Amino acid sequence: MGCFAALISFQEFGGEGGVAHEVVERAEAAGIVREDIIIERLALTVGADTNSGLVVIEAVQRIKAELGVNLTVGASNVSFGLPDRYLLNNAFVVMAIAAGFTCLIVDVVK
Repeated sequence: MGCFAALISFQEFGGEGGVAHEVVERAEAAGIVREDIIIERLALTVGADTNSGLVVIEAVQRIKAELGVNLTVGASNVSFGLPDRYLLNNAFVVMAIAAGFTCLIVDVVK
């Protein structure tokens, strides 16, 4: 039994998904089963790019459908530098869970 985690950045994943497939293939070749693989999909702030939240959601839906692995993200990344962050974070968490994220990184106090 083992666990494997990989960070997939915006630039690496883009729209093709090749890096995620390669990560899973290498982990499985090392004897790690898919249910023990966790991929982190970086979320950029919507303050810098208003499409970044949607890009993350769409990418996760695709990774989940194609690979069926566990997915994580720093949920507050999307709201960095914005006022009333908790409102955006709460909405993003709901959408992220619906999209297929299985283990979100959140501040449980907020």
